[in-house]
Amino acid sequence: MILLSTIETTRINYRWIILALLWLLYSAFGMVSRAISPLVTPILNDLSISYSQMGLILGSWQLTYICAALVAGAIIDRWGVRKSIFVGAAIIGFSAVLRYFATGFLTLMMFVALFGVGGPMISIGGPKAISQWFNDRNRATAIGIYTAGNWIGGLLALALTISLVMPYLQNSWRATFVCYGLLTFLFCAFWGLMARESRATPPIESIGIFEVFQTLIRVRNVQILLLMALSSFAIGHGLILELRQRYPQSALLFVQGVMIKKVNFSDKIRKKIFIVEALELGA
Repeated sequence: MILLSTIETTRINYRWIILALLWLLYSAFGMVSRAISPLVTPILNDLSISYSQMGLILGSWQLTYICAALVAGAIIDRWGVRKSIFVGAAIIGFSAVLRYFATGFLTLMMFVALFGVGGPMISIGGPKAISQWFNDRNRATAIGIYTAGNWIGGLLALALTISLVMPYLQNSWRATFVCYGLLTFLFCAFWGLMARESRATPPIESIGIFEVFQTLIRVRNVQILLLMALSSFAIGHGLILELRQRYPQSALLFVQGVMIKKVNFSDKIRKKIFIVEALELGA
């Protein structure tokens, strides 16, 4: 009885270490996903690509993310949370580092799209790990802390990429991505060394992916959320770039919901831009 009580106490304490590791990985998720936004201008100049091509690059990882998310749950159930999150974090790290070797539109788009393959392992595996380690009383708090990691990581990337990281790396956007990739690998190593599976959970009946999808897609609230998410991504990655291309004479700094510098825009256009920014920040 004493031994069982000690084991349970150790498990309760160790869950906060698991949460800290998940927070680090989700912050790396946010860093890598948003680091490309402040680097748009140097990338355009270096690779000689158009705004339309950059729009496809920025949206490529969302497309692969959607496809990967359809099978991520089944993979996590088969591999286990620890292994799945480790593989997902490693793929995100490779996505960032490989951007150093981009030679043009196609190669950069492939390396950015790779991010969407590993992303669902973290964003889906994290909540599952929390559900295994935390009871109902503390689960909401743990989910809130975990979710904040994504936004804090993205905020750090947006705030520090141009002002600190890139100047320190001799203004190289390629080295900047390598920096974020190595940081992701570091967090991935921490997870691989310190994470462990929770106590065994009772087996559940296996349900096919397409059966689950068909069931969910019939729910009205799911349809509304899906439409809102797709619309937000379309606006954020499409309209802003179109405004940049249509009004090149005006200075516009777009950093995904963080900052806009407006010069020579009419009040009507400024209002539209701020609406788009609000939608993008909410996404």
